[in-house]
Amino acid sequence: MTSFILLSTALALGFLHGLGADHLMAIATLSVGTGTEAPAVKRARALGVAVRFAIGHALLLALGASALILLGWSLPIVVERGGEMLGGILLIGLGAIGLWGVGAGRVYGHTHLHGHESTPHWHLHIGRPDRHPVPGAHSHVPTLIGAAFAVSSLRARNPCAHT
Repeated sequence: MTSFILLSTALALGFLHGLGADHLMAIATLSVGTGTEAPAVKRARALGVAVRFAIGHALLLALGASALILLGWSLPIVVERGGEMLGGILLIGLGAIGLWGVGAGRVYGHTHLHGHESTPHWHLHIGRPDRHPVPGAHSHVPTLIGAAFAVSSLRARNPCAHT
């Protein structure tokens, strides 16, 4: 019973953590659509981006924290600060790329079906529309950005150490 309560609390806190401004901004930037889509398509796209972002974030954080705990290591302050700087740089970079791409016409999206699915998936692409990726190609950008944001969350210090 104690394990269930602990896991439920961790999951609830993880969901609250995901509502932070940095996470929501990254997900919103990656979810930008054309404006002419049905609300259901917009919601499905945003949910898909959020799930891929969360998977990358959770996997890197779980693997990194588990490795640190199992190996008994602690992260130097410079690594922790570097992770925080990486998150900030990514936020600024996403904003700058979004503004440049929209202004230059290099950000575009489209929908298509995959395999036996009945609802189309929407994808955001950065680049020239005449050099569109092959059909069925998926962007791993949300997963990678979610993982990069997790680097700033890694903490593993000896509680007895004085810093």
